[in-house]
Amino acid sequence: MLEDWDFNRNACPVEEELSCRALLHWRLRIFTGSVNEEEKKIIKFYLKTASKIIDDSMPRKISGI
Repeated sequence: MLEDWDFNRNACPVEEELSCRALLHWRLRIFTGSVNEEEKKIIKFYLKTASKIIDDSMPRKISGI
């Protein structure tokens, strides 16, 4: 069962795959216009939150110009 699996911070392929698929699904729904305005607000909130979490956990290197 899922709760018996040994997940650690560096190796969560199932969780990562599910998260990526959910984000792609939400973006596709907004892109295709298959959501109403209320759903759109909720989805955009989730996408913004996910983006913030990703940016905070994986900072980008800024190269000097």
